[in-house]
This record gives sequence, C-alpha cells and structure tokens, in this order.
Amino acid sequence: MKDCDGRVIYVGKAKSLRNRVMSYFNSVEAQPARIRQMLDVVRDVSWEETPTELEALLAESRLIKELRPRFNRALKRYATRPFIRVDVSSAYPTVSSARYIVDDRAEYYGPVQGQTYADWVVDLIGRMFSLRECDDGTLRLGRRCFYGEVGRCLMPCEAESRDDYDTHVQRVRDFLQGKDLEILDRLEREMLECAKEEEFEEARLYRDSIERLQRLISRSEMVAAPVFDRNAVLVLPETGKTRIRLYFIRFGRLVRTMAVSVRPNDAERRSIRFVVDRCFGVDQDRPERYMREEIDEVRILANWVHGNRRRTDTVHWQPGILADEFVSAILDRIAEHAESEGEPVTETLEHPLQHSSSDP
Repeated sequence: MKDCDGRVIYVGKAKSLRNRVMSYFNSVEAQPARIRQMLDVVRDVSWEETPTELEALLAESRLIKELRPRFNRALKRYATRPFIRVDVSSAYPTVSSARYIVDDRAEYYGPVQGQTYADWVVDLIGRMFSLRECDDGTLRLGRRCFYGEVGRCLMPCEAESRDDYDTHVQRVRDFLQGKDLEILDRLEREMLECAKEEEFEEARLYRDSIERLQRLISRSEMVAAPVFDRNAVLVLPETGKTRIRLYFIRFGRLVRTMAVSVRPNDAERRSIRFVVDRCFGVDQDRPERYMREEIDEVRILANWVHGNRRRTDTVHWQPGILADEFVSAILDRIAEHAESEGEPVTETLEHPLQHSSSDP
C-alpha cells in the first residue's frame, strides 16, 4: 500500500490478495485505530504473486526490512529471536544464549521465541544435564565451584576422563534437535516425587516447566540441526502440480530458487547441476556472522520447513557427497511427484549427469 507520494506504507501477504485487500475497506469504522489511520493515507495498491507460500513469507520479510513501511509493526520483532549456543570449541562445552550467529565453531540452535524462553532453556539444560556453567578461568583452577557444590555440574575440573561429559553434551544436542525428549519424563517424575513429599510449591514449578517445554516443542522452536549445518534442497510442487519449485538452502539460508517441470528436460537437468555446483561447491565458505536481517530469514525458513515437513520433500546435503549423487537424489524426488500425478518418468532421470559449466 502506498501514500499520495508513492511511498510504501504497508506490506502484507495473503493466500487471497483480493480478499485481503477488500477486508481493509469493508466496515472501515470497525477497524482498529491504527488501520483506520493507514486507510486515511492509502492512495494506491500494488501486488505481486508468488508461486508458493514460502516465497511470499520471505518476500514480505525482505521488503519490510528494505522499505521500512511505517505501518508494519513486525519491524519491532526482528531483534527478539535469540539462539541457544553450544560452545563446542572448549574441551568441556557450555550452553548459553546468543542474539547473533558467528562462525566461532559453536553450534547455534533455534531461534527460540524470545530472550525469556532462551534463558529458561539454558537454565533447564543446566539443571537437567549438568554441563558446566563456570567460565574458563574458573575451570583452569582445577577445583569445584558453587555449581559443583550444589550438584548442578559434572565437575570436569576434577574428572579424569571426558567420556562422561561428552555423553551429556550429546544428550543436550539430541534434546535441542528434538531427538530425545526423555527430559519430559524426568520432569514429570520429579514433579510427582515433590507432590508425594507434599512439596507442592516445587511440584508446581515442575508442572509449569513441563507445560512450557511442551509449548516450546509444539511451536517447533527446536529444529533439526545447528544453523550452519542446515544444507538441503526442498522439492515442492507449485499450485497445479505441473511444475516443481526447488529451494537451495546453504548454511541455514535460502540462497537460490528455481522451477522445473515435473519431467525435467535435458536443459533443466543441466541447470540443476549448475546450481548445485554453485551452492554446494567446495569453495563455499561459511558466513562469518548472521545479523538481524539474516537471522529473521533463518527463523522463517526453519519454522516453515518444520510446519510443512509432511508435504515437502527435503534432500539433505552432506560434505563429501558427490555432485552427481546429490543431483540424482533431487531428480528422484521430482520423479516421485511425477509418478504421484500419473506422469510417466523417463529413464534418463536415473542416469548420472554430466558436468556442465555453462550458466543456464
């Protein structure tokens, strides 16, 4: 939406643009005061259609940051999405929260809903998994600190072996990736034990922790991999299912999109190979830092992929996989969509691709 000078004052998205725009101008008097104020200065409306909801979400986010429309409140939310940081650069990793992603060898999980949630998750991990919470200087003293005295630390400062500590670090990883939710059972056992001992205040705190953790999981705040390890191609049919959208994700961000037919021709297969080489080549360096704008895109993408995982095919990339194998896996997923729509699949889909250096 634009004002009389052509300045963009609002950016929005909808599955039905027609209905969304009409909703603003129907029963204007019933709209909130902020919307009525916006409608007073709107003089023009322009629009753009996207092939999928994901592209609309990302386009909206980017336009709001670029144009900074005065009536988009979403601008105020971008700085409130921290990550859970597992500092594996240390011999005895620690867990903390972080607002930005830096290539410092640490693993970043999330983002989570806000700083309050991030602090709560860090505290929960400290209580349930007993990783150290002291700084490196205290660790080097070689004697237990307060956390060890109260039984909240494995006390690696006094341990002779790292094996037990490493096991707990892996359990934290599994917890953050949603692979191990045994922590819910532990919290429930402790809640029941407190109730049995008539320690009702403690039992209530455990109950609140269980409910909060269940909400955290249901909102998909915990994601499948650390941010920098999210490398994949999403295969998603367009509306009408005659074409397929491919989304190339590198280091947690969407770096390229392309559309191919459900039965890709030779040129389309060469294009897929070209993009794979560009996005997943050995010369691709991890970003040194993700700032607020990039982090919001990471959040949008991660939440959308998790929420649509049952209807989206994901082809994961791992270091060391051959480009031909990866492209063949992508083509296999496309072929599955073609078969589901009753389209015959040609034999060429199963053959390795020849490298093409030409830019499509």
